[in-house]
Amino acid sequence: MKRLFIFIFLIFLISCGNEAPTVSFPIYNVLIYQSGSLRMPSDSIFLSIYFILNDENGMEDIDTIKITHIDTEYSWEIPANLLSTVEWQDKTYYGYSFLEYDNGKSILTGDYSIEVTDKTQNFTNLVFTVDIDGAESNKPYNVPQIKYEFTYNEKNKEMKIVSDEYSSFEIKFIDNLALYNYGRKKFKLDENAIINVQNSQIGNQISVRVNKDINESLVYFLKDFNIVK
Repeated sequence: MKRLFIFIFLIFLISCGNEAPTVSFPIYNVLIYQSGSLRMPSDSIFLSIYFILNDENGMEDIDTIKITHIDTEYSWEIPANLLSTVEWQDKTYYGYSFLEYDNGKSILTGDYSIEVTDKTQNFTNLVFTVDIDGAESNKPYNVPQIKYEFTYNEKNKEMKIVSDEYSSFEIKFIDNLALYNYGRKKFKLDENAIINVQNSQIGNQISVRVNKDINESLVYFLKDFNIVK
């Protein structure tokens, strides 16, 4: 009887230490890169997907993440060591920013699944939907025409985004990343976009991100802008 109890107790311990990981709260962005941004040779489009990931045995127990477009069964398999992390609203999200389809010429809209597998082959999955306003669901969404233009007035250091509607834009100096604590400075649509630093502190090359909508689901990275001093 005692041996039976010990056996059942050991089985209980093993099962408790072998729980499947959990995945929740997926967020996505459609990232559009203009030729000349991030050294892109041509205008390109990628899908960025991040989510909250937990494993009772620690994140080192996570093996792979498989992201699948359900209708076409097109999928990407990402090893855990290639996942990136971002902090948002005091939570850590894991994901990948460059899910490529059709050589970066389009992405797939519609339903996706995220399948997470740990090193003991336990797995869990979650379904979510990628939706773009005005685009037909479950159809390829091609790189749109990029109308945005970035302007900079050297005299008063004022910046503007012209030629199309947007919610906000962000900048960082590629040759002085520490200027905004290695992040980007955001300017809302109705905000006076002025660089409030001395000429000696700013760099010469600006990376520009334009957020089309308030949820930042559609994001444009314009070609790098060179300041002529």
